[in-house]
Parts: sequence; structure tokens; C-alpha cells
Amino acid sequence: MLILEKMVECTRYEFNKRNEVHHFAQEVIDFSSQYGSDTSISYTISNLAGQCNIYPSYGDYTQAAVFRTYGHWWKICPSAPRPFRQTLRSFVSKDFIELSFKEKVFPIKIEIYETYNPGALVRVLACDTSCRFGKTKGSHTGVRWFVLWSGQPQYDVSSKASIFIPGPLSSCPFPTDLIRLEFNSCLLEYYTELDAVCLVGCKTTEPCLISDINSGDEVTYTNGSFESLDIESKDLDNIACPRKLPSSELFTRGLVQLHLQDGLSAALDTFDNGYFDVLPQEVIQLIISYLELPSICCLAMTCQLFYKHCYDPMQYIELDLQPFWPKMSDLSLSDLCSRCTKLQRVNLSWCGNRGMISLNGFKKFLSVCSVDLVCLRLACCSFVDGAVLQCIASECVNLQELDLHCCRRIVSNAFAHVSKLKKLQRFVAYRTSIDSSSLMAIIRSCPEMEHLNLGSCTTIQNYDDVAINLGNYCRVLKSLDVWRAKTLTDIGLKALGAGCQQLEELDAGWCTDLHSGTGCFVEFTQNCSRLKKLFLTANRTVCDRDLEAVAKYCRHLQQLDILGTREVSIQAILRVLNECKELQFLDLSFCSGIESSLIEIWKQKFPHVSIKRSYQDIS
Repeated sequence: MLILEKMVECTRYEFNKRNEVHHFAQEVIDFSSQYGSDTSISYTISNLAGQCNIYPSYGDYTQAAVFRTYGHWWKICPSAPRPFRQTLRSFVSKDFIELSFKEKVFPIKIEIYETYNPGALVRVLACDTSCRFGKTKGSHTGVRWFVLWSGQPQYDVSSKASIFIPGPLSSCPFPTDLIRLEFNSCLLEYYTELDAVCLVGCKTTEPCLISDINSGDEVTYTNGSFESLDIESKDLDNIACPRKLPSSELFTRGLVQLHLQDGLSAALDTFDNGYFDVLPQEVIQLIISYLELPSICCLAMTCQLFYKHCYDPMQYIELDLQPFWPKMSDLSLSDLCSRCTKLQRVNLSWCGNRGMISLNGFKKFLSVCSVDLVCLRLACCSFVDGAVLQCIASECVNLQELDLHCCRRIVSNAFAHVSKLKKLQRFVAYRTSIDSSSLMAIIRSCPEMEHLNLGSCTTIQNYDDVAINLGNYCRVLKSLDVWRAKTLTDIGLKALGAGCQQLEELDAGWCTDLHSGTGCFVEFTQNCSRLKKLFLTANRTVCDRDLEAVAKYCRHLQQLDILGTREVSIQAILRVLNECKELQFLDLSFCSGIESSLIEIWKQKFPHVSIKRSYQDIS
């Protein structure tokens, strides 16, 4: 068998070398976050389209594609959302980029040009948007994703640019011109930067070369549902847990094949389950509560007793569906409805794109679970538009957390629907088109707001009005992200500090209209002494007086970013390091008055503080 496999591999290699083509990414189709602004080209994901601009140089370059976050710092700050109880441990993706290429090919390899802090890539998928398949009369168009490669995040200590080639790639059963890259930057010391992506493939392939030697994890849809065998509820007695099936397949069968029907629970009340019949029901429920969702679906197929317990709505109080984004559709939501009558928290981030979840399908799901729902995460969901937002506002009256991160299809005035959610405590509108009037209505209607993310919201015309209203109406606010708020001035910052004195986090990075000479930073830190995170990234005016105020008033500060300032002295930084005993993170990148050799000394003297210094190869 080993010899046969080697022969097939050699044949594939020779065939591919004769027919392979190389294409750099033609266009960025979608992405989850970016450091840069949509109105600029610096540090934006769109820089990934086209050929190399940076390689073989290494370091921090504005022409690179850069995500918004890195490391674990965003997990331990005050604004960090509470994790879900049953999160799939094997799913480690935190960011993604979807790239289109010139023509469809059978992928042979992917070349990732990493020019700063490599090691974040964890998964590569290929998409077939033109597949046609079906079991009954006719065929249906659908979406098919195929996992070409997956791995774990890495920490690369080498300070040089590289071309990372993940592999070996699994043999893709279809040609593709759409590649999805997923990333996790949790191990990195600083932002990962990407220069280009090249897809190497063949326009045609021999049938014998598409083998199971490197089989990938394929997900197939038919008209919005999973391609699977039909199993009636009456056949449950004969269902055995299949051997050697991947967790995704078990999840698929668990959602689609098993349907809890009226009266079925009573029919399953048999007493031939061995010692499990002796255990109290509550103990069995507790044991099952520690399982991941695919394991629960698998367990439901083993016997009647576990089927009954695995369909108990108490097992579905929290539901993290983001790891299963390629599989989620109207039908899969429908199959979950009977189990979600007590649902309180659900994460549908990245789900339902390319028409897999419709307005009617989402409405049906909400009609079942909206009563107790307090948390709804919909980051990067293209099916979310004004109509969906209106449905959420009318159905989910008890909602406390709403995440609309990168929901780009919602028109500006549709955000006014959110103002109906009077109990809202956390609202994420990062990179959306929310307008000033809608935001004002939300602020005035939600006095319990604790966490507000308005990063990269370029359609808000006057951030001073936003800050003033927050100070008047949201006095329990704990975190505010106004990353790249170009119109925020000292007037707004002072009003925010005076009214929201419970603030523990402020990200005012790239707010270029804030000027230290007005005294706004000093006054803000005096009023907000509970601050644990303060980002003043790229504010060139931050000076010693501001750092002295930070050291004096913000004794609980854990994270401070003053990247890009030229006005701070060694003495002022030392005072912050000495006085802020809880400090863990300090970004001094591009602080021209601070030598790199001095930073190395500080790293030795203050080992509990991760001091950041961006690097650029200028040789």
C-alpha cells in the first residue's frame, strides 16, 4: 500500500509540474478586521491583492495587510466578551480573509508572503460556488467548502521575511478561484503583516490523481441544507455511532438526521440502559453539559436514553455556532429550533453568507428562542441587513449584548431599530455604516450601556456629540472604542471623562483631532482613575505632562499604547513603569526619543511588562 501511495504521489507531482499555473490574489472579497481605515490604503487588507510590494524586506510597512489585534491582550481587557461555555476546542480561527483569483484551478500549493511576525495562519479553505448536486429530481445550486490545510498558531522567532507554504494540501475535488485564509495571532508578539498570496494549481486534473491519500474535510450543501441520508425517527433504534467520522460529519448528522417530534420523548422511555438507569437524571444532564456540540450530536445517536437527554433544551442555553460557519443554513437553524426554546446566548458570527441563511429562516429561529435571549453575536454576517435588524429589535426585547461587527449590508438609518433594545449593555458596531442620529437614539435609550465599540465607523459625522451624549446618558459605561474617530476633539473627551467616570477602557487610537495642549488627556485621567486600558495610538502630541497624569491617577492601568509620539521623555516613561504596578502592556513603537537599546534594558528591569517596539528593516 505504501509503495502504491508513493507511486500515485510521484505521478501527481509530474503531472502538476507540467500543467501548473501561478496566480497572485486578484481581489479581496471579504475579511474580518483590519488595522487601517476603509478610506486609506495604509495597513488595509486590500493590500493583499496583487503581487509583492514588500518581500523580501522584513518589518512594519504601511503597504502590508494587517489585522486589528494580536496576542492575548484583547482577551484580558475590560471590553473582552464573556466566552461561551461549549466552544469547540479544535476551532482556533479568530480572523479571516477571502481572496479571489484570475481563474479556477485545482490547488497544488498556496504561498503566503509573510513580512512581519509570521505564524498566524491556521486554516486554508477552497470554495466551489457553482456546484450542482441533488438526490431528487433536478439539481440545486449550492456552496461547497473544502479544507485544504489546517494547523495550530505558531511563534516564529526568526526576524526575516518568508514564504510560508502550508501543506501538504489535501486533494481538492473541484477547481476553485476563491480561497479563504483563517488566522490566529494569539502567540505573536506584535501585529502579523502579509504582503501577498499566490495560488499554484492546475487547470485540469486526472481522475486518478484525486485520491483519498490526503482527503480534506468537505462540507456540502443542497439548496441550503446538508447533503445527507434520510433517517426517520422510527429508525432511531437501529442508529449506531459511526466509526472514524470527522466531528463535522457527526455534527451534520446530528443537526439534520435527528428530529425531535411530538410524543417522541415518551416513546423513548425504556429501561434497558444498564447502569445509566441508576444515575439520577440531573447527573446525566451535568455530564452531557461538559460535551462539545458535535459530541452531543454523536451521543444522541448511540441510544434512546442519550437521545432524550441530548435533545433537552437545558443543554442549549448557550450555543456557539461560529466554528460551524460553513454548515449553517436555514435548514440547520430549523433543526435546532426544537432544542433552543430556553436559549439565552448564541454566536452566529461568520455564518449564513452567500445566501445560506435568509431573513425568513432567521425569523423562524428567533421566534422560538427570542424570549430568553440576552446575547446575540452576528459578526461578519452578510445576511444581516435592515430587515434582520428590525426583526431582532421587535423579537429580542431582553437582549443585553448585540455584536454587529463588520455587518456591512445594514444601511445607516436602519441602526435606529437598535434603540428599541432598552436593556442593551454591550453593542459592537465596528466597521459598520451606523450614522450619528441612529447612534444618538441608541445612547439615549440604553442607560445600562457598559461596552460600546464604534471603531472605524466613518459615517459618524460628529464624535464630540457622541461623547457628550455618552457622558449624559450612559454613566455606567466601562469601555469605549472610538478607533480612528477623526472628529473627536478635546471637547468630547473632557465631556466623556466628566460623565463616565467608571470607564475602565478607552481606545482613542488614531484620533488625530485630540491635542495634548488643550489639557484633555490630563483632565480625562483625573476623572477616570479606574482606567485599566488606555490607547492613544498615533497621537503625536502626547507629552510628559500626560504620562505624569497617567502615573499619578491611573494606578490600576494594565495596558498603555502611545505609539508614534515624539514628545515623551525617558523620565516620564520610567515614572509610568514605576508607579503603575499593574501595568502589563506598553507600546512605545515609533517613539523617536526612545532608543531600542534602552527598551531592552527596561524589559530586563520590568519583566512583568510586555514592552513593544515595532521594527523595520531599513538596510
